[in-house]
Amino acid sequence: MVHYSYYQTRVTGGKPSSTSVYSGRTVTFSGSVQQNAGSGWSAVKNQHVYLVFRPYKSKTWTAKTSVKTNSRGTYRISARATRSGTWCVVYLPDTHHVDAEGPMTYVHLH
Repeated sequence: MVHYSYYQTRVTGGKPSSTSVYSGRTVTFSGSVQQNAGSGWSAVKNQHVYLVFRPYKSKTWTAKTSVKTNSRGTYRISARATRSGTWCVVYLPDTHHVDAEGPMTYVHLH
């Protein structure tokens, strides 16, 4: 029998710097990625998080950019807003963690 261990993960923060921006302006998200191995939440260090976007009235998500968390598990990720739509920070883990995502937030363009 093979036993697999998976750790709970979560993305904290993940809210944009603004929910109403002018076209071409940068939208920035920050927060942290954490894991719970049974003894409380701790940092997920040096792992990629992705900023994904779904345009208004679309069903398709697109990865816009990625960054690595630092030694404290925190991230700061930005992309240019060219359309109104929904943004979300996503952690797609290795084989020992569970996928996690921050809140989905709609950003309106002027």
